[in-house]
Order: sequence, then structure tokens, then C-alpha cells
Amino acid sequence: MTQPGPGPPWGATAGAVGEPSRTPDVASGDAAAASVAAGEHQLYDGKTYRLIKALDISPADIEQVYWHTSDPDILFYVDGKDLIRYHVGAGTKAVVTTFDFCSGGASVGSDPLFISWDPNRIGLRSDEQVFIYAGLVARWR
Repeated sequence: MTQPGPGPPWGATAGAVGEPSRTPDVASGDAAAASVAAGEHQLYDGKTYRLIKALDISPADIEQVYWHTSDPDILFYVDGKDLIRYHVGAGTKAVVTTFDFCSGGASVGSDPLFISWDPNRIGLRSDEQVFIYAGLVARWR
């Protein structure tokens, strides 16, 4: 069993993004979940379900937000043609890359899965094209 990484600056150990009822129990017993309420993604303490704060993010779909697998302060999501890195503690965003070849926006499709565990890759689709972006780690450090 792997041990969770260091806790994020906002005071909980990151677990999963989705409805709080689907939040996995991490080794410490304390997780964080994000869900949508009143049109915004919100961060909750996964143990107490206390609202921590609203997240200033705009993913392609409610389920298309991904925790970095070893840094609990980072989320990834696609906004239009941009792959975004979001620092939860600071509330800051940075564009990892822009998919200029997409005529419309990019997304993970209608059945989102998860980023790779390393976490360097994410499978995406745009128009009728399916592709793997392999550059998350190299671009965010």
C-alpha cells in the first residue's frame, strides 16, 4: 500500500474529484472532494465534508478535473483548447499547453477516466480525433 504524499496547503489530503459520496478513503482517513453546487466547483474536507472553498475552474465537464497523483495541491483540466494546471492552495492557473490543432475544444470525451499514475499522460479527444498528451510533468515543474 502506498502512503499519501505531503498534505496540501489548504489543510486536507487530496483524494478524488467528484461527488463527496464517491470520495475514496486515503491512508490517512482524510480526503478532499470537489463537486459542483450553484454552478461552481467546491472543495470539501473529505472527512467532515466541511466546505473549504470554491474553486475558480471551468473544465469541459463536471467530471473532467484530475488531481495530480503525487502533488495534492495541483489539479489538471481542459478549458477550451487549453490544458490547465490549477494550484488549489494559491488559487492560481497556468496553461500547460494549447491544442492549436483542435478546431473546437478538447476534452476527455463522454466517458472520462483518469490521468496516468506517473502522472505524465492524459487521453483526450477533439472533434473526431483521439490523442494522448504526454507532457504534464515536464511542463509544470
